[in-house]
Amino acid sequence: MTSTLSVTSRRQRHETQQQIEEQTKKGLATKRFKRQQKEAAEIANKKKADRESRQNFFLVRSKQTKVGAQDPANCCIGIGCNLSQDAMPVDTNISIGDESNVTISVSDDNLYHLVKHPPVVDISPSDIYPTLDYIEDEDNGRNESDDDPGEVYGVQQKFIKAIQKRIQREVSGACQEEEKWLSNQLVENDWWTRKAQIRRTVKKLKLELLYLAYYREVYVWLPDVRWASIPNTFMPCCPNCKSNHEVGPHSFRDNHFGRVVVGLSKTYYIVSRRYICHTCQRTAKKAKNCAEDLMKKSGATVDTVVVPQYTFMGWDKRILPLFESDRGDYYFPAVLTWKAGVDKEVVNMMRPLFNDGMRPEALSKLLLELHSKQFTRLCIQHEHEIAERKKIHCNREFSPLGDFGDKWKYRGLVPTGKFLAHIYKVFHSSIGEYLDMEVKKCGADFLHWDVSYKEAKHLSRYHGKAVFKGLVTAMNELGEVRIQFHVYSDSHDQMKSALEAFRGTTTSLGLPDVCIFFTDNPAGDKQFYTRMLPSLQRQQGLLDDLCQSNTANPMNVDVDTSLPTYPYENLLVRESCKSDDIDDLVRALKENIKGKNIGLDAEWNRTVNARGMQIGNSKVHIIQVAYRNSSDQIVVLLLKVGGLTRLPQRLEHLIANQDVDIFGANVSADLTKIARDFHVVEMKKVDQKTRQNVHNLGLFARKRDVVQDGSASLELIVKSVLNIALYKTLQCSDWGGTLSPEQKQYAAIDAAASLEVGEKLLELPDLTCRLQQEEVSPGKLVDLVPRNGSTACMATRSATATITSSGTCTCPPGMVYGKKKFKQMRAGEGSCVIALGKIYSPALIVPSYMWAETKTPVTLEEFPDQAEILVPISMIKEHVAMDTIRPTPIETHDRAGRSRLALTDNSVKKRQSSPVSQQFDETQCGTGDDCEDDVDDEYSSCFDEDGEERLDGMASELTAEDIERLQKAVFDAETTRTGKPILACKQLSHPPDPECVENKFSSVLGDIFHAMDRARVPIRHEAKKGYFVALRDAFFVWNPNKLKELERRMKERGYSDDKIKQQQYFNPKLFRGCIDRHAPPPAILYWRVRAVFATYGTIIDSKTKAPLFNDRAWKKADNLLKEILEGYYSDPPGITLYNKRLNSDGTVMKNEYSMEMIECARGTNRTEAYHKNIINTFGTWSTGVEMSDCLLREKRHRHNQNVSENRRSGFPRIGHYDTWLIEKLMKLVMRNHGWRMYPGLCNTSEYKFTDESFDTIALHTKGLNDAIKNRYVELDKAKIKLTRDQRYLCLVMGTLLPFLPFSGEKEYHAYAHFITSNNPKDDDDAAILWCKFVDGVDIFPKLPSHMRIHREQ
Repeated sequence: MTSTLSVTSRRQRHETQQQIEEQTKKGLATKRFKRQQKEAAEIANKKKADRESRQNFFLVRSKQTKVGAQDPANCCIGIGCNLSQDAMPVDTNISIGDESNVTISVSDDNLYHLVKHPPVVDISPSDIYPTLDYIEDEDNGRNESDDDPGEVYGVQQKFIKAIQKRIQREVSGACQEEEKWLSNQLVENDWWTRKAQIRRTVKKLKLELLYLAYYREVYVWLPDVRWASIPNTFMPCCPNCKSNHEVGPHSFRDNHFGRVVVGLSKTYYIVSRRYICHTCQRTAKKAKNCAEDLMKKSGATVDTVVVPQYTFMGWDKRILPLFESDRGDYYFPAVLTWKAGVDKEVVNMMRPLFNDGMRPEALSKLLLELHSKQFTRLCIQHEHEIAERKKIHCNREFSPLGDFGDKWKYRGLVPTGKFLAHIYKVFHSSIGEYLDMEVKKCGADFLHWDVSYKEAKHLSRYHGKAVFKGLVTAMNELGEVRIQFHVYSDSHDQMKSALEAFRGTTTSLGLPDVCIFFTDNPAGDKQFYTRMLPSLQRQQGLLDDLCQSNTANPMNVDVDTSLPTYPYENLLVRESCKSDDIDDLVRALKENIKGKNIGLDAEWNRTVNARGMQIGNSKVHIIQVAYRNSSDQIVVLLLKVGGLTRLPQRLEHLIANQDVDIFGANVSADLTKIARDFHVVEMKKVDQKTRQNVHNLGLFARKRDVVQDGSASLELIVKSVLNIALYKTLQCSDWGGTLSPEQKQYAAIDAAASLEVGEKLLELPDLTCRLQQEEVSPGKLVDLVPRNGSTACMATRSATATITSSGTCTCPPGMVYGKKKFKQMRAGEGSCVIALGKIYSPALIVPSYMWAETKTPVTLEEFPDQAEILVPISMIKEHVAMDTIRPTPIETHDRAGRSRLALTDNSVKKRQSSPVSQQFDETQCGTGDDCEDDVDDEYSSCFDEDGEERLDGMASELTAEDIERLQKAVFDAETTRTGKPILACKQLSHPPDPECVENKFSSVLGDIFHAMDRARVPIRHEAKKGYFVALRDAFFVWNPNKLKELERRMKERGYSDDKIKQQQYFNPKLFRGCIDRHAPPPAILYWRVRAVFATYGTIIDSKTKAPLFNDRAWKKADNLLKEILEGYYSDPPGITLYNKRLNSDGTVMKNEYSMEMIECARGTNRTEAYHKNIINTFGTWSTGVEMSDCLLREKRHRHNQNVSENRRSGFPRIGHYDTWLIEKLMKLVMRNHGWRMYPGLCNTSEYKFTDESFDTIALHTKGLNDAIKNRYVELDKAKIKLTRDQRYLCLVMGTLLPFLPFSGEKEYHAYAHFITSNNPKDDDDAAILWCKFVDGVDIFPKLPSHMRIHREQ
């Protein structure tokens, strides 16, 4: 049965209440009108008496006449009164004292006029404060279609009512066409009644015109009337059946005429009407009749049968997104609640302001300031108008505007912080799914996992207890947030459902599997995470095989000494510096070139200041052009153009020519600088990155999946394509003088290598190119891809397929095609029929296919095997059979995961130790080191979220003695590893034989900085700084090749060897910013770290006489050494942990020594820094759970977009964060123009939403959920009164009652009874048994973590 039964008659009660309210309003209006008439009569009588008492009243006094306040003719003297000599004696003096005394003295023949002193009355305008509040109790069960029953009927309401009645009369056909003046006015003003039309509108409506400041602009929302030229297209859809086929106008409201909306500095009104869905009406009536028949048969007596609502307002938020062409979103100007609304401009301001830490109360104050200031300006303008009118109508009385909050007149309205927070949550509910999907489409080769306990402090508490205690965040290798959810504790059982859902999303979208996992406690976490993410186990197997084969590079450093160098001797190099000679060389190029490809590079000098900092660039000095001549030999032209003001004509034509393909590393930036330096007008007009014939080798190689980073250097690309080593040691030499042979060789090789790489890459398929119509042929094997996006952001392909020969296909059962619901289709222009093969991205939505009943889109996994489907040609490309394609196959037993419930009850209950971790002392491992309670004032943390920043400060304060001790510690480690006596330390376990230490690597790695901080040391110990710097240098080893290169460049700037060594300690950021470091394998790392512990641990502080390490620190240090032997802190071979830093134009950033700047993706520092930034957003703000989720969702989306723009090569910079608007624009441009905007950006809407969720997610098992359902059936629902946040918890966690921590005497007593009457086998069982005590009022369900923590407390 589709309907439910209700005990009371809601509809009858509502109609009775409306009648009572209407009668009350009429009675109050009658009393108010009589009172106003009486007051007006009294004022008129008083004015008449006062005027008669002043008429022709003159004073006759002696020479010193005084007029006092007690005189009935209290007056002053003015020019223009004709007094005779008898009435005013000669030489009468006039002096004006205070307000109560006026002295008059007149001379002969002067004329005076008596003028009244207006009485001054003290008035106190009412205080101005926000009055539009959100009251949760009033909001329960309401939506934006409901009305405010306590609305006062003032000037604005009369105006809105008259407009509504008039528009109702005009749209109903009761008026002749020429009488539809209001409709015509609305059409001319985009369906607004603007301020300029109010005077005319009031007159037309035959209303009394009061002050214009009392009236507001009105927006009329009648989409079916506004766009009536397209029949039935813009009739609102029913929010229940999502169709407008049988929807029609219902009525205008007779008790509510418009909804007030708050803007930045003023308010306005929106008027609409109700609509009715006849389909749902019939369904509701049928359900009602069935329910009544059933009641008659069963003998039950129920007052009313509640049926689904089939009428709705035109502004219902559920139907606005359903309008064709997105007109509901774009033309409707506000976000509404049942009480009022807020303009979308204010909502757009909320998002960045709240994200930056502004609280809703602060925004409310800002709006109050703007609204009240506007009101004050209107008052000033009004008083000026009164002054001007009094000059004409001197006897007419005028009144001020009144109070800001006067509901009868001005009716100023400003929302409170609570109301703005509610609007923010309402708006986020409309974009939440999209923002979550934006996170899901981010792939993750690495996961950096961390738990923050600070954000939870800002969540609202339940009876003083925290609802959640931690926020788990996992980032990918680029620093984008990929997983985020709240937990009550950091036990593994609360993380299972999130990881299952993540794995399911990865499978559904065809994303790469996680191969490396960073955590703060690798020994305790490895078994759990490798079980939850099978890809980690596979990666572990590969690492184990690599160690057994002894092929791993022990130092894990890129070594190119085995590669051959570029054969410079095979090049034909031509050099010229004169304009005519350059023209001759370019002419020879055009005559002898084979093909249309050239390699291009440019060299110039970097300008530095006295400190060695780069402050600018010189003019381009050298342009290198490489081409292949008719004899298949590469010719390189070294063109010295530094002395020229303009380029030679032929050279300018060559580089500006659109018919020649130009290859080079970031060659578009070189061309831009050449055009700017030599004023090449034609080239300056065009963005060089958009030229079709200009190929930046980084992106060119990325599109062919040769490199994984579009900003890859020329060295890496040459190594990957040509298997040749390229050295860039002379890049920063002086190019303005005479070139040395080495410089000529360097310059020529750069251009020649660029040409050869370009030629090789042209032979490889471009994975981003789609098939053209002429390339479609039956039987051709193709790859199915999304309509937008490339390998840079999503899987390389979504499925394989074969083009069929028939060109026709039939929809599978239950499916239809297009809006007209075709069942059989024939491929026309721009489309083809394919037979699906292997599917890699099951969640990809196939355009135009939908399920006939639900009208939901169809995904690849929902088609039968080998199904023939019709797709746009823009979705298929050449099939690429190569190993570098990284598919994620479907596993039949592993479907999309869910964040709702964990799959099993007892598979993971507590942290379980692996065979490796059993040898460790768990109390001395990383477990709990992040807990807020594990902080000692004397032994505090050194590395928190700042990571290495604080250590840099310590390094800069080292003395020469500290550095000497530091270097000695590393020296001892090296001598031990090479066979010298073993480092002895009685506080540490006996070390293994150096010859027997095996190199091990792990797919689950620990954060090195947390490991360094494992052994806490005293804050004020004099050896602390040297110890931490030595420990850092023990864990990390510089790349020797890049270190030598930087040292060489520093020597060229005048640095000595000793100065350079000092800079490594005093300016480590310089080295760390351009030189990669690696954590050596266990056979090396163990001895380096042990040497530091042995050297520094026993040092006695001269003041406190205490050693650096106490007993606990020694135990921690000893346990860390054991973890090092297991490979938890060594970089796995073949894994790249560094990214290049990019400028805003996509080029690689360089430091003052022209070395490419890099950033490290090792460990959890980025995740911890993100958590710290979250605290900056929350500040002292205490939010509810729902508001917290909205803020986290917004921050996560903005953070990820910023990271993508900075670290994903080719990612567009759109200037705002509403990426769903960009998606809509991309689709419209493709449909209207056939252009693919932002080809590297994949549309979120092309994939089906998965069940993965974020922020507040389900942390319980299915068994616990069933126990709650069974208990809920037994409870009295009328007694259960949940708050909004509690209802939100139930919604997002998928339960009928919220999980809340223990609080209150009733729960404590119930727990005592529970303990005595039950014997649970574990915490999961205890949580299930506890449900028998739940009442939904004072006693609520508990998670296993609640039970465990309460038991331990």
